[in-house]
Amino acid sequence: MRLDESTPIEVIAAFLRMGRKYDMDVIRVEALLKLFDAVPITLDAYKPAQSDYALLREAPRWFKILDLSREFEVQSTLPFTFYQCCRILHDCNFMGVDKANALSALIRRLSA
Repeated sequence: MRLDESTPIEVIAAFLRMGRKYDMDVIRVEALLKLFDAVPITLDAYKPAQSDYALLREAPRWFKILDLSREFEVQSTLPFTFYQCCRILHDCNFMGVDKANALSALIRRLSA
């Protein structure tokens, strides 16, 4: 099965876990490549910042990518992912969103 651009992070996570559990390098590598497509790992791959509202809409996705990167020790995705998560928390503060409520909502959504 090929992963395309619209592949949800949850599917990428499932492929990574399955590839690790059953020692299936082809599936694991394909999922890692998809993760690298989702997160710029070089300055050349970085595209200009999106709007604050667009970033907030994608907030759960970035926290899932962060968890996935840490779980599979994908060090190259961590800097940009941490940066995006910090931007999300910063934007919550300036947009009048209570940061504690925003964090608890994100945690609830991620744990679901």
